[in-house]
Amino acid sequence: MVLKNLYIKELHDVRKLHVITINSKLFLSLTFGFILMFTIIALNVVYLSLLNSPVSAFSQENTEKVKLAIIIDDFGESRAGVKEMMEINKPLTFAIMPFLTHSTEDAEEAFKKQHEVIIHLSMEPQVGKASWLGPRPIMATTSDELITKIVTDAYENIPHAVGVNIHMGSKASASEVVMNSVLNVVGAHKSYFVDSKTSSKRIPYKLASEKGIPCFENNVFLDSTQSKEKVKSQLRKAVNYALLDKKAVAIGHVGAEGGKITAQAIIEMLPMFEENNVELVYISDLMK
Repeated sequence: MVLKNLYIKELHDVRKLHVITINSKLFLSLTFGFILMFTIIALNVVYLSLLNSPVSAFSQENTEKVKLAIIIDDFGESRAGVKEMMEINKPLTFAIMPFLTHSTEDAEEAFKKQHEVIIHLSMEPQVGKASWLGPRPIMATTSDELITKIVTDAYENIPHAVGVNIHMGSKASASEVVMNSVLNVVGAHKSYFVDSKTSSKRIPYKLASEKGIPCFENNVFLDSTQSKEKVKSQLRKAVNYALLDKKAVAIGHVGAEGGKITAQAIIEMLPMFEENNVELVYISDLMK
């Protein structure tokens, strides 16, 4: 009986010790989890503050060239700012909507002026007017056969195109079925893809990576405003992205979303780019 009681006591002590050990491990895991969570939050706060600072804290120490690729969307119809953008004597990437009045003309002129040409592919958004999409948009319900036809025809309509990005598209670009069809044509043309990131889902990047297609993501929208100072502020943020990550992508517009104001802002910021060793490049240069 004494031996049995001793055995029961020892077993109880072992179980108690086991519980204490489990609780200690749980406490350590929770502590580590909280520390990691607060560290990530703190780093994000610091990162965002650097992005929004007038000039990144790293810029004064930066001695190597970093790359900033600026895409200008919405060529093909509105003439507001087209001439001014074309005359900027720096590498810019022009995204031209297909099947519009001046689509082919703008592509030829951009190529002549030594700007990079890509297709600005119209895709269905979550909200917005149908008139904003232009002709032959890709909807979330568009069949694979029709998507293939639209994108293939877009390459024929936009000469010299070496890539594709998205016009609107927050709904359609979030569909794996749709993006799979789009990227199959992009890959067949040995082009790259730029996700404008109108959707929070990274479907284009995921699928492009699986298919071995170069894919880039937008960091900063520059305009949708008629305030030149606001555009310049966004350009500073793009510079900070480039200084932090060694490269960045920014998107502006011709037409009502930007036009002359955006062109003027880019020209006026050129000295600041040079001072901070920020080199304007084509999107294709980011692959090098």
